[in-house]
Amino acid sequence: MKAETVEQVLRMMDYEDMACPEHVELSARVEVENEGLASSGERVFRFQLYDTTGSARAYGLRRDWDGHGLVNGQYRDVSLHTAVNPRGEQVLVAHPLYGTRPCERDALELLPVHRAPCPEDLGRLVRLAEGLRVEAFRGFLCTVFGDPAFTLSFVTGRASGDCHHREPGGLLAHSLEVAEGVMAATDNMSLDLYSREAGVLLALFHDVGKCVTPDAHRIPEKRHERLIDYYLQEPMATLRHRDRDAHDALWRVIDAYRSGDDYGAPMAALVRGLDQCSAHADVAERALRARRNGYWHRLCGGRPVWLSPRDPERPPGRLGRA
Repeated sequence: MKAETVEQVLRMMDYEDMACPEHVELSARVEVENEGLASSGERVFRFQLYDTTGSARAYGLRRDWDGHGLVNGQYRDVSLHTAVNPRGEQVLVAHPLYGTRPCERDALELLPVHRAPCPEDLGRLVRLAEGLRVEAFRGFLCTVFGDPAFTLSFVTGRASGDCHHREPGGLLAHSLEVAEGVMAATDNMSLDLYSREAGVLLALFHDVGKCVTPDAHRIPEKRHERLIDYYLQEPMATLRHRDRDAHDALWRVIDAYRSGDDYGAPMAALVRGLDQCSAHADVAERALRARRNGYWHRLCGGRPVWLSPRDPERPPGRLGRA
């Protein structure tokens, strides 16, 4: 029996379809939570099996998994069955699967939903990718999010320390807001497809330099807008081999955004403007929630910004409206 997604496995468990002797096969990412002892005294791993549709906890005997070089977020084919633990609870047991052709799933189907502070944002990310018409750009996104460590940092990170979108998951939420804004703003323009979608990708990754990575302390450059090409260097190299025009269009807007010289790449200016709009809207919303009085506020400790304490467009009872 084959399950296409983790969500399907969970549904099988709910309906007790996995109580039969036949094992269920699944292709998903595997994250090791910890290691412990079973009631029999054997050492066991506790896993999270996950994809974009959901996550499920499973257990596996260490002797079954020895020699498999498990790395968190590794894409694996597993064989699953259910067992009853000493507390009478039904649990999933996972075994490494041999001798079968791996199921083809792209990285956007394997996002860490169990770690995402706002799982709905992963759905927004997938829809954004599906809206791209340049095949090489969709492949670029799959290459970027094929790195589980980077994906986790991007999905759970903050857009700033004490300013806008400062909560966990704020980096993804802010990036999506800007990328969706670029998509909407250029929807009815006669821009060439490569330039438009390169602008969408720049918007999505304009703050990628804020991702927390193990080697961040080794990077001499600290200005995040100058780190876009550093974090995306391997996906950019892959894109260059796949579609040179797509690569050049994306590199042109990245370079313009980094340098501030966007005369030949106006999409970079659009991204910069929407970035500021998204940041301003977030801190203004928090200011209104806090019921601050008056019109002038210093957002993020900067220059005074005018905010109306009463916004007729906001529904009653929201954001501190009087």
